[in-house]
Amino acid sequence: MVTSSESYGSYTYSRYFTAYIDKRTQFGVHGGVYYFNKGIYTPGSGEDSTFTFTTKNSNTLPDDRTYIIRSANSAFFAGLIFKKTRKATIHSDGWKYYRHYGRRIYLDAIIGGANLKDVVAAGQTYQVEAVKSSPIGYRIGFEWDQMGVVTGFEFGLRPGPQVGIIPGLNYFNLNFSYNLFNGDKRYAMRTKK
Repeated sequence: MVTSSESYGSYTYSRYFTAYIDKRTQFGVHGGVYYFNKGIYTPGSGEDSTFTFTTKNSNTLPDDRTYIIRSANSAFFAGLIFKKTRKATIHSDGWKYYRHYGRRIYLDAIIGGANLKDVVAAGQTYQVEAVKSSPIGYRIGFEWDQMGVVTGFEFGLRPGPQVGIIPGLNYFNLNFSYNLFNGDKRYAMRTKK
């Protein structure tokens, strides 16, 4: 634990001490529900086999433009989680130091579906259906918590229309969050006794 440091030219002198910390490793199960909207870009049906478009007068969209298929998605997820946490509260020279670091890895199965919105083009309303759709998906994620600042990534296959360049994978997310109230933000603070 570094308590102070001073620089003189190209040299830095630090005052520090070593201390025991609380280390925990946890395995468990978790679950929940989530809801999200997304847009899928597609040309007219003459060039795209991902969706079918139907209306009373025509089954083919004008293919001189790119369309956005909007979908509302809801799903239930459940899976395994692995968590490793290191925390410490240290008193030294009238000061109280907090430290907190954590890692989290999770693997979830997802069950859900998508509600595809109608497309309006050239004065016609087209109903949209996905050619390939699945109610089952998965996600794998990793998070690194450093003093209340959380970064991570997540990838997987969401239920609904199966659209993607890589088979079995249709999304990738980069995550960032910061605790503003309570949570582990206080571990980044130093308070007088």
